[in-house]
Amino acid sequence: MKKTILSAAIIFGLAFTNAQVKTPQPSPAASVTQTVGLTEITVDYSRPSAKERKIFGDIVPLGSLWRTGANSATSIEFSTEVKFGGESVKPGKYAIYTVPRGDQWEVYLYSDTEVWGAPKELDKKLVVVATKAPSQKMEPRVESFTIGFDDLRDKSANLVMAWENTMVKVPIAVEPHEEVMKSIKSTMSKDPSANDFAAAGTYFYQNNMELKTALEYMTKALDASPKAFWHMSTKAEIQAALGDYKGAMKTAEEALGLAKEADYAAYIQKNEENLKKWQNAKKK
Repeated sequence: MKKTILSAAIIFGLAFTNAQVKTPQPSPAASVTQTVGLTEITVDYSRPSAKERKIFGDIVPLGSLWRTGANSATSIEFSTEVKFGGESVKPGKYAIYTVPRGDQWEVYLYSDTEVWGAPKELDKKLVVVATKAPSQKMEPRVESFTIGFDDLRDKSANLVMAWENTMVKVPIAVEPHEEVMKSIKSTMSKDPSANDFAAAGTYFYQNNMELKTALEYMTKALDASPKAFWHMSTKAEIQAALGDYKGAMKTAEEALGLAKEADYAAYIQKNEENLKKWQNAKKK
């Protein structure tokens, strides 16, 4: 009998030990990853909701250090070196702390990412970046605290923090050129595809560099895909940039014909505008 009671106690004890009650979290975890240029940026944070409460100036006091979310501190990770708020930051993971104010926020990147919530005060030795960002009023109201990215460009983006009727943007700048050049060099030394030639040629053209090589690459791309009017349009623009308006117009006319066959309005308009522009350039 004693053995039976002991066995039952052990079974019930194990059951309670292994039990995991799951309930909805008031501030659920979230993660957002964005590639800017060739840099991958990941933000992990928790999302509290307003629930009809006043947030800034009440739940989040103005002028006080905030964990920028809920639960453990919000973190941001960069795969390459970036400029955050105009200041250089090495690759790695950092906590984001903020001090909300009426017209602007103080924004800090902190090297200690293991703090629960926000410390009473920041250790200056652990502050990697201290910057300021304007606070903007916005409509409609954002119910749950949200972090994301906006204004994406090849070399920049804005980190956006929004809650209630307040939005703050912190500029992030990247410099992908060195990595792009490594990628082009490596790819061209192997067995590049038509898209590889087109990507490299377009990059050179957009950055106004090595235009003769850019033209060579676009020509090779078209050798493999002769009806790719989108590549053909870029080739025409490269020819014009090199001063060969006659060749550019011939290429653009062919691209225009193919774009019309495909009924692709954007490239029809693009080539018609270029032809007009280059015709005027020839007359000068």
